[in-house]
Amino acid sequence: VGDCAGMAADLFETYVVTIGATMVLTALLVGGPELGNLLALPGTSDTVYNIGGYYEKYGLSLRLQYQWRSARLDEVADTLADGGDTYWAADGELDASLRYEVRQGVEVYLDASNLLNQPGRRYSDNSEYTIEWERFGRRYTGGVRVAF
Repeated sequence: VGDCAGMAADLFETYVVTIGATMVLTALLVGGPELGNLLALPGTSDTVYNIGGYYEKYGLSLRLQYQWRSARLDEVADTLADGGDTYWAADGELDASLRYEVRQGVEVYLDASNLLNQPGRRYSDNSEYTIEWERFGRRYTGGVRVAF
């Protein structure tokens, strides 16, 4: 154990199969439902990977976590005039946290999210056609926690 005491790591993969269907409105008006397009549920990635490293000892806690998500459906188009269904491209995010227990019941902390600040990219039907590209920025929070 020695120098590695207090260290840990984790690795997770999640694979999800979701299927939804759109209904063809004109078919509902003229005699009954008709199944439209089969598609994934909005906001659900097929594959998500998480990998993290931790150190907790002597009142110090350090955590580093990375998550990668495959492309995912964002919105289903109402009509062909909408330009098709929209999707978010695959992306990854790195988060970190630091905590130190100054004394029993008093802790200082710093959390950092989206450290890589990779862009989010939305596209319509074909991934070659970007309709939105933006960075959401890194986020930091910190403070002191007191427990009674």
